[in-house]
Amino acid sequence: MKKTENRTECVYRYTSFSRLLEIIVTRRLPLLNALNSGWKDKIDIGFIKACETPKKKIGVLCFTNKHATNFHWDLFAKDDGIRIAFKRNNLEKSSDEQGFLYRNVSYNIPKKIKRSLNDKPLKFKKLAFLKRIQYEEENEWRIVCEKEKAINSHVVAYLPIKLSDIESITLSPYYKDVNERRFLRKTLKSVWKSMGGKENELKIYRSTLFENHSIE
Repeated sequence: MKKTENRTECVYRYTSFSRLLEIIVTRRLPLLNALNSGWKDKIDIGFIKACETPKKKIGVLCFTNKHATNFHWDLFAKDDGIRIAFKRNNLEKSSDEQGFLYRNVSYNIPKKIKRSLNDKPLKFKKLAFLKRIQYEEENEWRIVCEKEKAINSHVVAYLPIKLSDIESITLSPYYKDVNERRFLRKTLKSVWKSMGGKENELKIYRSTLFENHSIE
């Protein structure tokens, strides 16, 4: 796979604390069926739908190159959220082993997108990584797969990962209570250790988006 521009060492996924625990326990990341994912961008869904056929299901797994923005916390992980920093090289290696594609999303203005859609045949490798310029702030990096059969109506495939693929975990800046943060940290360490993770590999931080204080 050709290296992308503006390459960062890590890519980031904003999600809930419960989903983080699920990832640690199962050691896999789901590539979702965009049609049943709850995405707000109907145009993005339409691009993925255009790639699908009765014998080809498309799965998508989204990350961002940005590690600390109010936009991402508010949109994807505001209340009980966390940010997982994944080592990009490790995810790329696992994706290569599974035959998945990966790269930065390309953002463009609607007129240019419309012109590109007139090119026949529609190219899966282009459509699956295309979004309108209005979503440029997401700075998205995604993994995409093609499968003849989905696992279920929501998940098309899974990307296997190792716990060592996780560089760090950051708690949402909206966690205000010190005792709550301590409880989450303790729970996370316990689950991590029970799954065979090395304690010195687990880096847990508190977001400094609102204030520069380390986690208690």
